[in-house]
Amino acid sequence: MTKVTEHHAQRLMDYFPVQMKVSGQKIIFCGGQQEVLAKVRLLIKTFAELLVFAPAFCEGLLDLSGHPRLRLIDRFPQDEDFDGAVLCYLGVENDAELKQLKASAARQHVAVCAIDNIFPHLTDMAAIAIEFPSVTDGRGFSFSRLIREAGFTSRLRAVGLLLPHQFRHLLQTGFDEYLASEKTTVRFPEPLWIEQVETSAISYQDRLSDSSAFSQKIPSIGEYKGRDRRVQRRYDRCFRG
Repeated sequence: MTKVTEHHAQRLMDYFPVQMKVSGQKIIFCGGQQEVLAKVRLLIKTFAELLVFAPAFCEGLLDLSGHPRLRLIDRFPQDEDFDGAVLCYLGVENDAELKQLKASAARQHVAVCAIDNIFPHLTDMAAIAIEFPSVTDGRGFSFSRLIREAGFTSRLRAVGLLLPHQFRHLLQTGFDEYLASEKTTVRFPEPLWIEQVETSAISYQDRLSDSSAFSQKIPSIGEYKGRDRRVQRRYDRCFRG
């Protein structure tokens, strides 16, 4: 048997991200709050059938109730409701209800994923910084989307490694500023970033973000600077070294 040293134990993970084919599959959500809404907004862009069970639903879920692949059911699921499902998201805080739902999902051999309840704490924060560890890691865009959709209205800052062509999508997904390193500003001067905003063609992210509450068409630099001081500061702050 392999001995696990303290050094190796610190590198072990409790969870591992996987990909799952959801086209045509049934996905169950338990809970009707903002955290569930954020997951639904992501998965509604797939071809999965989404069933949301809860005694009550937040306004955002009610707004989506007319979607052809989404059903809102005003109760918690029973064993038979899990039949044929491939995944269940649990957004329930009551321990007794959570235990019962987990047991029902297990009896039907349905994978369970808990929804982190961090969003209520966001309103207490003056600013949030999201790191981009590499130019090919786009998780920061997804994080910013979830944070904005959860109601965070304060400053959202990007840090790390980005390229000029990503600046347009940075603004679209709710960021206020990019804290660029000195090396980045030397290699990619500010005019290069601004040019990308003005000339970029419509990207696949634009097509995916049509339903987002905060997605926006990026206007010209003149339109930005003609609005108000706060919007202009999005450019002025962008290249802090």
